[in-house]
Amino acid sequence: MPRRSCCCSPKRTCSIPEMKRLDKFIELLFLRRSAGLVLKTGSAAYLEGPRGTTQAVMQRTLTSAHIVSAVAELMAPYQAQGFSGAHVEEFEYTAPGGRVHVRFTPEGDEVRAELRPVTAETVIVCVEMATMRSIAWPEFWRQRVMELEGENVRVGQG
Repeated sequence: MPRRSCCCSPKRTCSIPEMKRLDKFIELLFLRRSAGLVLKTGSAAYLEGPRGTTQAVMQRTLTSAHIVSAVAELMAPYQAQGFSGAHVEEFEYTAPGGRVHVRFTPEGDEVRAELRPVTAETVIVCVEMATMRSIAWPEFWRQRVMELEGENVRVGQG
């Protein structure tokens, strides 16, 4: 982690991680519960919403060089060292706002980067201890979980 001088003394240093250029946009991705953040040559960065809707999160049109350098910042140093933007790359990055899966794709003279939230999936099973067999959840438990988790809950086997 880079060390910087603290504002209180030029001799003191502290371990404040430097913000990556995309960290604020990743934070928006999570705050707005979007499906993804897309960076595309010739377009402003945008969030993908429900049913294919998009919302621009900047006004400036991005160049391939902007996108390549912003994605390289998110990579581990060993990956960034050899990253030119010529090949497909996939990795995960943990921003202050949350963890994202990054997919970088060159498309001819243009490039595209998609950042998607990494979500955990929890499976909860109700077990009858006497027989050690799974049983149906009591209805009031189902209702309570649905209230808390809303549309993120998938009921059944899958």
